[in-house]
Amino acid sequence: MRLDRSTAALGAGFSHVARRSGHGSAAWRTLPIVLLAACHRPVDAGGDPGRETGPCIEDQCLGGELVCLSDLCVDPNGAGESEGSASAADGADDGGGQPNSRDVDILFVIDNSGSMGRAQGLLSAGIFDFFDVLDGAGANWRVGFTTSDNGNPVCGNATSPEAGGLELSSCLKRQSQFIFNGNPPADATAEACVDHCSGTVDILPTSTEFDPVKSPRPWMESRDGQTNLATPWTAADAFGCLAPQGIAGCGFESPLESMHKAILRASSENESQYGFLRTTAMFVVIIVSDETDCSYADKSIFLSEAQGGETALWSDPKAPTPTSAVCWRAGVSCSGGPGTYDECHSENKGASGERGVPDEDAVLFPVSRYIDALQAIEDERKRLMPAQEVLVALIAGVPDGYETHGMAFYADDLDPVYASNFGIGPGCENAQDRARAIPPVREREVAEAFAIRDRRDIYSVCADGYSAALRRIAGGIVDQFEQ
Repeated sequence: MRLDRSTAALGAGFSHVARRSGHGSAAWRTLPIVLLAACHRPVDAGGDPGRETGPCIEDQCLGGELVCLSDLCVDPNGAGESEGSASAADGADDGGGQPNSRDVDILFVIDNSGSMGRAQGLLSAGIFDFFDVLDGAGANWRVGFTTSDNGNPVCGNATSPEAGGLELSSCLKRQSQFIFNGNPPADATAEACVDHCSGTVDILPTSTEFDPVKSPRPWMESRDGQTNLATPWTAADAFGCLAPQGIAGCGFESPLESMHKAILRASSENESQYGFLRTTAMFVVIIVSDETDCSYADKSIFLSEAQGGETALWSDPKAPTPTSAVCWRAGVSCSGGPGTYDECHSENKGASGERGVPDEDAVLFPVSRYIDALQAIEDERKRLMPAQEVLVALIAGVPDGYETHGMAFYADDLDPVYASNFGIGPGCENAQDRARAIPPVREREVAEAFAIRDRRDIYSVCADGYSAALRRIAGGIVDQFEQ
């Protein structure tokens, strides 16, 4: 979450959604894909021309036909089925299929911007019941971590975008990432890391359905009650070291695009996380963030007029850099107001602020991009297990109790500085420590599109603790085992 416009250069920083049906429109599936070409950052983004300096820029990947992953361009249409996926699909029973397995692959997308120390600490403190519920049900789980940092022109070289890459190392080895040098500065080393981690975590070698050779993988896992964690680590204790991702990431968070690229990376045999997604497993995404999604398709909205950009969506078009308000204005529209709004929803907008533009002209990637990608995974699983569903859960800027009452809050903020920084008032606030978070409109629509039996797995990041939320999410996962 952006704290202040002056931190921009540092970069450290219930609307209705139709339930999807049938096959998504995404052409790619969770199968191996081919790395086709290298992308290069343009000269004005730093680095020498002709060198793979990464992360690349999406529109330089052969005119947008490929997807940008770190310093590589990837073909999202795939290159044919792997033996694992093909055999699983071909073995499906046309007369009704198989019951759901107890396999579950869980991707945590964790906001690593400057205001997230508190939330990362609460996530580690609340995880114990989560694993107790899964282990008590005999789940064969995998847990991977990536961040909301997918790069942004404003952040430039100030951060190292994970771009969907799974990160698995003890936070004690990454303590510099828990210091935010913006305005105001923050140090979350103790709150987010040291208070929850007692050492380094050794990962034991394991195999995957695509790779029989055992080697260390960039995820935690448990098979038949045996984890890939060296003695004496328990899953919950290891989580407290591995899950915290620091607060030095880009303040223009793009958790949806990070999720998308994590899926693509897991399908590419050239990536270390290849095979993270199993053909027999339920797929679960848990996004933890205190701001709205800013997954951009058009970088011009972050560049000044002198840089050839378009500033119509900025709070101050004459400022040298935009604030996070550009993310809200570029992808969200509200009805009612001004003051308090009746509802807010995602909308495709053009660089000059025009509303309802076609998907290909939207400055933020359309929400349908992410719904289609997840739907493709669900459709693939349903070929083998007809009752299998994808689950998307949020711990984000909604009021406490949203999971039961479904009442979001949208209002302009009376503080002109806050309004200028974020474009909307907070969707939740913690009275005790004044933690505030922006409503997650785009992320919320994706989560609601994959609600299982109409339950809401959307919880407040401003809550005093996350144990109840995580326990409920785990309960929803376990419920799927019996379908």
